[in-house]
Amino acid sequence: VFTESDSSDGYLGLPVDVLGTEYLVPCNTVTSDRPEEGFTHIPSEFGLVGVYDNTTVNIVPTQPVLFEDQSYSSKQTITVRLNRLETLQVQSRDDLTGSRITSDKPVAVLSGNLFTQVGAHPDGKVGSGTHIVEMIPPVDCWGTQFGLVPLKERTRGDIFRVLAAKADTQVNLTGNNPRILHSGEFWEFSLSSFLYKHLITSEPVLVVQYSKSKTVDQARADPFMMLIPSVSQFDNNYSFSTVDFAVLRLVGTYHLNVVIRTAEKDGLRLDDNALGPMVQWAVIPGTDLSAARIDVGCGSHTLLHGSPAVTFGVSVYGFTDWDG
Repeated sequence: VFTESDSSDGYLGLPVDVLGTEYLVPCNTVTSDRPEEGFTHIPSEFGLVGVYDNTTVNIVPTQPVLFEDQSYSSKQTITVRLNRLETLQVQSRDDLTGSRITSDKPVAVLSGNLFTQVGAHPDGKVGSGTHIVEMIPPVDCWGTQFGLVPLKERTRGDIFRVLAAKADTQVNLTGNNPRILHSGEFWEFSLSSFLYKHLITSEPVLVVQYSKSKTVDQARADPFMMLIPSVSQFDNNYSFSTVDFAVLRLVGTYHLNVVIRTAEKDGLRLDDNALGPMVQWAVIPGTDLSAARIDVGCGSHTLLHGSPAVTFGVSVYGFTDWDG
């Protein structure tokens, strides 16, 4: 987690044994320069970290880039060699979502933006912004079934991106016509803050949820990006900590989005306590899944199910003034 006044975000750091050799990267559309914030020519960007010496990496960007003083066109392969703990960054003025990375040894990949706004201001004005970041899982960790849950405290919806790794990937979203994506293509859409959706695909995809800028609905919030776990990645036991906004002399709120099979929800235990009747559950249409948005306090917590055989998904996030 990185936090400072008006700019916080974090990600789940993946251990070395989970890293892979094939990635496609979700980024964010660059929407504006912000000279008043000290940011001009804000790029779309992603970065790599070497894990082993003498790793050969091939990068195929979806946009023209300038890398190590050499210009590369869209779809032109950049080949580099990384040693352990060496890093590189790829940037473009245009959205790099769908860029492909392959390597002969596992590498780590991170994506985000130094400063971005998300969502349109209702009056067409320039929205508020902040930095966003996520550590990207390799393609072999992607999934085909997701429960999409709106962020608590927001009233004008969230942005989602579905990124495909394989050609002819059919995407089915509750209440929408099926859509076909090819390798490296993505579908971006906004969902209401009051709807829960089921997304299922014919091939593995990566799903990212973006919190919109504060100026969209005047909530105590700002942009962040959050990977949505697929049902195949659900686990039985989680430990997590929240950001302590108090160190910045700010008051924060902290939330969990939980997805679990409806018949199993009563077995959940937060810090060894049953969730209780105050938690409001919503059935995800067309599935045997239910979702809840649960408030937690600042600090460290555990969430588990009483039966070791039951798995569920959880996303952790929080808000404070002009930040999320």
